[in-house]
Amino acid sequence: MYKHLFFDLDHTLWDFDKNSHETLAEMHTHFSMQEIVPLTKLLDTFLKVNLILWEKHNADIIDQHTLRLTRFPLVFEAMGVEMPVSSEELSVMYLDLMPKKPHTLPHAIEVLEYLKPKYPLHIITNGFPEIQDIKLASAGISHYFDLVITSAQAGCRKPSRGMFDYMVRELQTVPTDCLMIGDNWEADVMGARNAGIDQVFFNPKMNTALPAPDADTKTFYIQSLKELINIL
Repeated sequence: MYKHLFFDLDHTLWDFDKNSHETLAEMHTHFSMQEIVPLTKLLDTFLKVNLILWEKHNADIIDQHTLRLTRFPLVFEAMGVEMPVSSEELSVMYLDLMPKKPHTLPHAIEVLEYLKPKYPLHIITNGFPEIQDIKLASAGISHYFDLVITSAQAGCRKPSRGMFDYMVRELQTVPTDCLMIGDNWEADVMGARNAGIDQVFFNPKMNTALPAPDADTKTFYIQSLKELINIL
């Protein structure tokens, strides 16, 4: 039924939360943050602040530089404590360590092994290109993908239809031959839907309400990546 499968990377294949938490734990020890804030509070606050900033970035409200510049100041402001070192030093260390973490989400490798002989697989991501390539290599999954398209290459971000149209043009295919797999309802599902591409909504925590299906494209709902084997 499909000739090309598009995957989101962060939170879909690459376990952003686990990799980020490991990095923050190392930074917590390195900068002796245990003297000013518990690790659990740092992890929880970073997760919330980072999510808000990425939502703004995806909506073109803030750019990459602003996201990186303001992330740690906002985290420490929310915790009510002073940063142990400069924002730049924290950001540089985080961006150096975090992409090198290898953890993928449950069943990701198993599913990619199953799909690779059957379909051309591709990555379509809003993540920063210099970071996403390192993540793919660190997780040992680069070889599964034929084409990796970032928002920097496409000149726009998901959920913009332009990013999906760019991928379709690069592959010299048509939307109906493609399937998008991702965890973000707005960026991945609605973005693909607006481009006439069928979608798989990966919702492992079942923490997002499921709107009604669209008549023009097909939407699959999965809680585990392993369910892709039943669909494909």
